[in-house]
Amino acid sequence: MFKLIIFIFSSFIISTPAIAEYSAGLNAYSNGDYVISLEEFRDSARMGHAKSEFMLGVQYFNGLGVEKDRSIAAIYFHLAAEKGNPEAQLAFGSIFIKGVGVWQNLVYAHYWLTLAASHKDSALQEHAEALKIAMESLMTKKEIESSNQLASDWHSGRSGIVFEN
Repeated sequence: MFKLIIFIFSSFIISTPAIAEYSAGLNAYSNGDYVISLEEFRDSARMGHAKSEFMLGVQYFNGLGVEKDRSIAAIYFHLAAEKGNPEAQLAFGSIFIKGVGVWQNLVYAHYWLTLAASHKDSALQEHAEALKIAMESLMTKKEIESSNQLASDWHSGRSGIVFEN
């Protein structure tokens, strides 16, 4: 019981600065100050904040405040996707469709889009489902089954600490 209390307390202490850095980054991003947002998101991502990891992926993918590098974007999308961030799951699945920053892999694309479609955000669900349906015509039944098995085996937070705000 004592270990649980310490873990909860330490998670709160660690996540509070991450949330503050994320908020500052989001504010700078909204104002078009991409260099500052990049710094803020990096600080928060170092603490394992999934939304900051996703936003770093967005900035690298689009070359906002940093040189465009879709392979680095894929890394950040993956970190956030593994922690259950639905936007990152959609982005990570999408880049596998044509192999942007990663190798092309329809099974992984379908897998990540399946996870993205399982979230409550209806617009995100619709987007993920539309991409999945379009892809399924290019996939074998075995590939779809393989993807569905991966999705059913998945659980949030495999890549580290999960911070939600």
